[in-house]
Amino acid sequence: MSTEKPLAPLFEADRLSIIGASDRNHYAVKNLQNMGFDLSRIVRINPSRPEVFGLKAYPSILELPGEIPFAVIDVNNKAVASVVEDAGKKGVKAGVIFARNDRYRTPCSQITPNLAEALVCRLDSGFT
Repeated sequence: MSTEKPLAPLFEADRLSIIGASDRNHYAVKNLQNMGFDLSRIVRINPSRPEVFGLKAYPSILELPGEIPFAVIDVNNKAVASVVEDAGKKGVKAGVIFARNDRYRTPCSQITPNLAEALVCRLDSGFT
C-alpha cells in the first residue's frame, strides 16, 4: 500500500465485499447506496446463503474472482479472526470490522481491546 495515500483503499475503492451479508444487515448496503456507491460493485459473502438481496453470494472471499480492495466485515465475533485472515490472503487493503454477539452489534475493538490491532499484526498483506 502506498504511504503517500494510505487511506486510498478506503475512500477510492471501486469494488468491495460485505462479508456476512444477509437480508437482515441491509443497513450496510443502504448506506453505501445513499453515498452513491454502485451496488453492482458490491460483492456479497455468506457461506450459508447462495443469494443475498436476490443476487449471487459467494461462500468465501477467497472464492471471488478478481481483486477486492475493501471489505466490510460484519460477522459473529467468534468468526472475525478467520475472516480477517482470509481477507488478508485475498489481498484486501482496507476494511471496516464489525462483530456481533447474540445481543448487539459493536465494533470489535470494543469487545476485546486491541483485537483489530492483533489481527492486523498477524497478516503479511498490509490489511489495515
